[in-house]
Amino acid sequence: MDFDFRLIPTVTVKFGDHRDGGFSIRVADSLREPNQKLPSVPWRTGLMVTAGGCKTESECWGKASNWMDYSGEVNGEKVGIAILDHPANPHHPAHWQARGYGLFAANIFGVREFTHGQIAVGSVTLKPGQTLHLHYRVIVHSGDAPSAKIPEAYAKYALQ
Repeated sequence: MDFDFRLIPTVTVKFGDHRDGGFSIRVADSLREPNQKLPSVPWRTGLMVTAGGCKTESECWGKASNWMDYSGEVNGEKVGIAILDHPANPHHPAHWQARGYGLFAANIFGVREFTHGQIAVGSVTLKPGQTLHLHYRVIVHSGDAPSAKIPEAYAKYALQ
């Protein structure tokens, strides 16, 4: 599924630099990351993976990546969902608000916060009539990211 957003304000709008924001998805409970601190029901089988090879919330949170995939088992079937961040998006590659409780978001705005100030500005200001054009692809698939060929799918998407 392709998502193509064109934001054109009628007044000046500023999207601030914050970790909470961007294009996001919440996954089914069974796709959440396993956590020994939580009850065993529902069973959590999720594994998040970025294009750079980060896995788990602690590795993925705040990292910049072309794509992110969250996969595991739902009703005994191995499935996953990936978000691809198009290279034409501002501040590409997006930084990922990746949480073990089932949230993952491609966030182009939280740059300063995710990099702990190493990159100064992630905010975007639009004046009336200016356009912010954002492109994302969501792939719902069987198996995990490698078996679904998410890296290859991203390479094709990036050329569009």
